Amino acid sequence: MTEYPPVTELPDTDAVGYFNENYGFMKELITTLVDSGMSFKIDLGGEMISPSDQFDNPYEPNKAFYVQMFWRRYLQDTHPKLGTSRNKAVGFSFAVPTDVENYVRSLNCAYLGGGQTPPAISYHLGDNAYIMLSRLQNAVRNLLPPSYRFLPQINAETQYNDALTANSLNQALFDLGADAIKIDYLTQWYQNAVPPGIGPSSSVPEEPRPANIDSSEYRNGTNHNKMNKCW
Repeated sequence: MTEYPPVTELPDTDAVGYFNENYGFMKELITTLVDSGMSFKIDLGGEMISPSDQFDNPYEPNKAFYVQMFWRRYLQDTHPKLGTSRNKAVGFSFAVPTDVENYVRSLNCAYLGGGQTPPAISYHLGDNAYIMLSRLQNAVRNLLPPSYRFLPQINAETQYNDALTANSLNQALFDLGADAIKIDYLTQWYQNAVPPGIGPSSSVPEEPRPANIDSSEYRNGTNHNKMNKCW
């Protein structure tokens, strides 16, 4: 079995150590998961996708290069346990901000070097759910190669136990109709810091949608012991 040597080509010494430590941890974690026989999906880097217009971000100059190199190395690594996990790694997730189109556009840049897309697109979307999911799915259809339209999506972090968010996500998919892209999994964050639509990063107000269930059941920072749940 051929093991990949540690990476040395990143332009910053700290980035080289960061890359090698993370890649080694990922291999150990996937090996453990494969040996356990459990079903899993794994995000290789939470919110590591950069917006397309910030690939030369002076504050994170190595981030885009890191993602491209990590994905390429993961696909080419000959470790047998990694080979059996190729359909379980969802690449790198991204938070869904108000400039979501820039993040969607950068997906093709992130995975281009590896010559293969991940088996799903993973993101974190909770605030302004109706507007942002509609924009995200339209961006996938219109800004990326056609193959991305057939990738299922995973909303890996959304509002906890919130009726408005759940209803908004459902309504967005319904209104997209035949253009809707399937969401395979949806996982809730274990708490909400603030009610949806009023956080400091919320510049787009949630479009009102009638809730089919009582939104007064919204929990704000309680039930921490329940951790992640699924609708």
